[in-house]
Amino acid sequence: MNFRGTQDSVPFLGDSMTLQEAITKADNLKPNNYKFPQKVDWISDVDGMIFHEIIENHENPEELDWHPYSEDSDASIRLLADDPYSELYIFYVCAKIDFYNGEYTRYANHMQSFNDKYQAFADYYNRTHKSNKMHKFKL
Repeated sequence: MNFRGTQDSVPFLGDSMTLQEAITKADNLKPNNYKFPQKVDWISDVDGMIFHEIIENHENPEELDWHPYSEDSDASIRLLADDPYSELYIFYVCAKIDFYNGEYTRYANHMQSFNDKYQAFADYYNRTHKSNKMHKFKL
């Protein structure tokens, strides 16, 4: 099944931001000269982390046919982290802009905000989805 690119794209998550919305919001908060394809790569990196580090460790990850985004991807694709966690994409794009602009204090602040939102999303997902890992306990 491919759930990407429709309003109901991610059946187990709530409202989520689109690729275009994330980039537009980051650009509005932090005007810059970086091109759209570069920002798509950065957001793809975030969803790659979410998919491989979080979603694949829970039941039925195959229900989500996730593939890295490229400049040819539909900008209306719904991203994996839903509200209220979707701000993590904005923080990440702003952090990357800060890093490549040599604004390391701002980079650190944006990365801390990103990490906080990412961890909150991971905690939420772990609480609401059954793990696919078998745990063996010795007594």
